Amino acid sequence: LASKFPKEWPLIAKNLVNSLGSSRAMTREASIHAAQALFRGQTWPEIEFVFEDFWTIVVKLMDDMEERIQAVMKPLVRMMRNLTLRLCDSKLGKPRDVEEAIKAIIPLLLASCERYKHAQPLCFDVMRELVKSAHGTPLLSPYVQDLVPPLLVSLSMMENSNLQYWQFHVDAANEEKGKELEAARISNSRDSQSMKLLRLLVPLVTEENAQSIAPRTRDSLARGVGASTRVGVCDFWVAVCAERPS
Repeated sequence: LASKFPKEWPLIAKNLVNSLGSSRAMTREASIHAAQALFRGQTWPEIEFVFEDFWTIVVKLMDDMEERIQAVMKPLVRMMRNLTLRLCDSKLGKPRDVEEAIKAIIPLLLASCERYKHAQPLCFDVMRELVKSAHGTPLLSPYVQDLVPPLLVSLSMMENSNLQYWQFHVDAANEEKGKELEAARISNSRDSQSMKLLRLLVPLVTEENAQSIAPRTRDSLARGVGASTRVGVCDFWVAVCAERPS
């Protein structure tokens, strides 16, 4: 119906997003199924007016307490992830549309990371794929100073939480073994997807955006959430200096 009546699409999309936030579980469930069909394949001009609201309500639904909602959320989250990446892919969209999409989506990802802990794996996954798809282009140049700090944080945050527990007990039992375990954790983080993507961002660091990145990474170095983040800050700036010695 939406394809047959394109003029009605804005009203349909807004009503659907509102229904996703309904207080009735049955309505939310039906809206989730409808959203998978209606939002898939949309272009940025078709979805720009409602994308932020759509992304935000889907992120909230990821933490819905109703079992029937959790049972149907995975396909919607997967569709939203793929839609987001397609909208930001210069090979699949018009350059102007892609630029506008990235301009809106990157702040949305960063805000979601900060506000919704349960959405951090999704946000970091989308960020990593965005960096990969934009590699070799200047699309992400204006956002390097915003992307680098959360990727550095993700070096520790995306680590298996059990490792911190084991680290504490190994340190208490044997200091030498504790140092060995910490060294192994750091080595693993240096080979992680986040660190690989940070290296891809290094060529986009300029004298101007470096002035913005430096204070934020210095804070991570002093008050980082884990050793992997603090070491990652050092590794990142070593790579920047090697790439741009001047």
